[in-house]
Amino acid sequence: MSAYQYSPCSTPTSIRLLAVSGTQDAPAYAIEEVDLTETPRFEALSYTWTDYDDQEPEPIVGDTNTYSSIPITGAGSLRITVHLARILHHIHGLLVQSESSGKIWIDQIAVNQHDLDERGHQVSLMSRIYGQAERTLMWIGMSTGHAPVLLDLIKELGDLPPLDILWTDAMHKDLESKLLTVFSRENKTGYKTAQYVQALNWALGRPYFKRAWIVQEVVLSTRPTMILGTMPSEISILYRIIFVISYSSQPALQDIHSLIPDQIAVDRLLSMDTARRWLRGDPTRSTLYSDFLDVLFWLSSSREASDPRDAINAFLAFQKDDSGLDLVADYRLSNAQAYRKFCLDMAQKTGSLAFLGLVRGSADVEIPSWTIDWRVDVSSAGDRWQGYRIGDTPHYPYAAAKGRPIQTNEINRAGDMRFVVRGRIIDTVQSVSHITREEIATFGVENVRLAEEMANLRSTMPTMDVDTPAKASVEKERVFITLLSHDLGPRPRVEPLQYTTGELISMYERFVETKTPEPVSEAVHKEKFPQMNLRLIHKRLFLGSKQLFGLGPKAVRPGDCICIIHGSTVPLLLRRCENEKDWTVVGQCYYESWMYGEKVDWEEDEADEFVLV
Repeated sequence: MSAYQYSPCSTPTSIRLLAVSGTQDAPAYAIEEVDLTETPRFEALSYTWTDYDDQEPEPIVGDTNTYSSIPITGAGSLRITVHLARILHHIHGLLVQSESSGKIWIDQIAVNQHDLDERGHQVSLMSRIYGQAERTLMWIGMSTGHAPVLLDLIKELGDLPPLDILWTDAMHKDLESKLLTVFSRENKTGYKTAQYVQALNWALGRPYFKRAWIVQEVVLSTRPTMILGTMPSEISILYRIIFVISYSSQPALQDIHSLIPDQIAVDRLLSMDTARRWLRGDPTRSTLYSDFLDVLFWLSSSREASDPRDAINAFLAFQKDDSGLDLVADYRLSNAQAYRKFCLDMAQKTGSLAFLGLVRGSADVEIPSWTIDWRVDVSSAGDRWQGYRIGDTPHYPYAAAKGRPIQTNEINRAGDMRFVVRGRIIDTVQSVSHITREEIATFGVENVRLAEEMANLRSTMPTMDVDTPAKASVEKERVFITLLSHDLGPRPRVEPLQYTTGELISMYERFVETKTPEPVSEAVHKEKFPQMNLRLIHKRLFLGSKQLFGLGPKAVRPGDCICIIHGSTVPLLLRRCENEKDWTVVGQCYYESWMYGEKVDWEEDEADEFVLV
């Protein structure tokens, strides 16, 4: 049988669907082209290309799949992975039911994988594809041991509110009560609590949830549905179970939570609901995701893709209409070219250098210091990992450059590794604290480590005068303000501050002494610091030569230059290269008295030029 030959799609909004008929043992397949503007009926498949059903999860590295083929009626045979052929066999009954359209969108079949232009264009249609699909079938994997147990748990819990209903405290309490009832007894099938926990750990640990692409497939879908055995189940049920177990104050459920060891897996699942609500405009989710860069930082860092370019491409559907970005995938570019283009596009389209808050070094010689290498994670970046951004969120509306944007007409796209920016050096780093913060703290404020920083002043910052109680008190307030990025600046507040810095320090010190989160946790978070826990991770306190305190990434060292660069809402740390002409990016920083452009006294055309390499 000859190989199936793809023809170009007729319109920019056309997609291909697999039409399924026949029986499970004698299936019939056809490929049909439809136009999304005509609102066709179809379903979509979300799955991993690699078959993990019968083996332990391994990191995704290149294409290690085995291939088979399926006959396309009147058009030859189409090469697909053996894993997809098995999935099609398994879900055949769902697709030929009377209520189903009998047509399904599957990336491996619908997209000509050898046409790089088509691949890029189809990525731009993903939000419409999954948004218009009547249902997205999520193939998380097979397990004859765990899937029936998980299905039984879902059945025991009964009907739950649908995915996009805003759950009230009463709804969570009701589910909590149901879980306690199920876990406190053996049900009629004889499953025990340990078996339920093992089934939940199996589901959370599936490589499916590590895959970068599934985030948008689930988040954008109107009806994301897990396939467990022969039974489809709404993903919202699994999400709510894990959410209630994770945040319950009931000792029995806390014990269950302690038996779920992979908290990164828990975060992966819960983050998809957070992203879904953020994308739909839920204001309660704007704390974590303030913009597209936040989405990339949080959603891509713990997920895998066989193509490194998909660390960006898999999340392009999260660009909101009002962001002005309109970034597109281009598979003709190398990894390094795609990463450089992303940063240049961000600068060009927004006039902002906010992306410099996510640079983390690279071993790739084609990745300059101003480009984010999305392949580098916290374990491989070492000191170059910046953690969360210092600025660029609504909670920290800094304006270090007085709102001056980067001059987008000067951006060079000719393949040059250099990136020219303008600004001024305002100081140099004199000394750096030896204290770093590697882990997110339970309540956040304990990571301030104020007493350690004050003791550290005497050894690493001897120019600071803390010899008398009065002087030490003044420096303590300055250090506290710096660690929490508490420079309120000149902007008027909607609500007046409830506490002075001194009062906040007193509450913090009571917390350190008593280990009781109240009232400090609530009070401090109400004041200014909803993200302080995140902002402190992987940061160091430093002192400038002008005796001002700063907070920067772990990689900061004496001699680094503190700069105000047009296009950056916060100061940047730059390091001069050996040729005395070029500069490398260390990262974003907080610096006393410079967060709102208070001392920027030069005109735009008087700024100095910095060549970043």
